[in-house]
Amino acid sequence: MIVAGGPATTMSAGAPVPVAHYFAALRAVVARIFRTWPEARPYSSTLALAATLDAEHASRTAQAQPLLKTAGKKKTSKP
Repeated sequence: MIVAGGPATTMSAGAPVPVAHYFAALRAVVARIFRTWPEARPYSSTLALAATLDAEHASRTAQAQPLLKTAGKKKTSKP
């Protein structure tokens, strides 16, 4: 979908939406998953998915730690 001359719209929840909106919504869903992880872990559809999300959450948390310790704007918005 993200190529020069690609489609202007795609289907999402049974309705056509602009491709840019589709990816913005996808990013929001991913952010919500990681914002609620690991509390949301029991709702994962498979153990393999939960393990993958565990690993990704740990990686993102490790990357965010140095940002939380720097001076500047509100700490929670940096990661």
